[in-house]
Amino acid sequence: MHFLTAILISSLGSLLWANLPQDEKDYKQWQSESLSNIQRYQANPSPESIAGLGMIVRRTAIPSNEEKEGRIVYHAAQRSLLAIPGHAQYYARRIDEARKLFDQTHDGKDKSDLFNEETYGFETLAQLPSAETVKVLGDFLDDTRGRHELDEDIDPEERAAEIPIYGAALNALIKLPIRSKPYQNDSRTVSEEEWDERMNAWKKWYAEIKAGTRTFRFLGDDREYNLSGPIDSTGGEERTSETRSMADVPGSAPAKPSHLPAVGLGVAVCALLAGAWLAFRPKKPA
Repeated sequence: MHFLTAILISSLGSLLWANLPQDEKDYKQWQSESLSNIQRYQANPSPESIAGLGMIVRRTAIPSNEEKEGRIVYHAAQRSLLAIPGHAQYYARRIDEARKLFDQTHDGKDKSDLFNEETYGFETLAQLPSAETVKVLGDFLDDTRGRHELDEDIDPEERAAEIPIYGAALNALIKLPIRSKPYQNDSRTVSEEEWDERMNAWKKWYAEIKAGTRTFRFLGDDREYNLSGPIDSTGGEERTSETRSMADVPGSAPAKPSHLPAVGLGVAVCALLAGAWLAFRPKKPA
């Protein structure tokens, strides 16, 4: 099933991050250092800051890493990241560039880079409720790169190491705290028919938003949004960071900050995904 890879990889990618300190003194030190780093990133909005804040958001978004004291670090990093114009475009660009490079070279290193960019990118986007994020993920719903038909002669491990972009984008959209989602049955284990039904429902929802005939809201936020940002009470658009482009950020030339992936674990994840594909793939008729 072509959708299993996107689902599994989104969960397994989180294994690359260690748990938070359990000792109270170590925890306080980690918290203090993290908040200091967030302030430093906030003072210098740049691609490097987006990457650094995204790393903090991903780590503290893992259920096993839920913080004490109301998740101070997670919310501070998330707020700071959302305030930077181009926060979602940054990840979309990195995913797109890595995808194009691998499609050209089919090189092993480029495949590993693609694996990392898609995993970390979609994990981060799923934690960023903004109009910009919805637009990035919505546009990705029509991106079929990374999908292989079952009758293609492709090594299962190579197939499992690629994430169909539209599937990973849908999974990230589902995780966003959007009110009145278009498809409510978002359980992880679904048939391929139900997956297609879910995809079509979200595509219709996004097409209406893109056409300007529908708005949306996020949980905990009473404002209505369109793809340009929050809509004010007079029907106009509020000028926020979400309505600006990445070009407004100083030093916004494409950057390549390291995600510091755990290489050994990444290989293990690939092997596990390959096994999952072999276990769940539809059987061809004899």
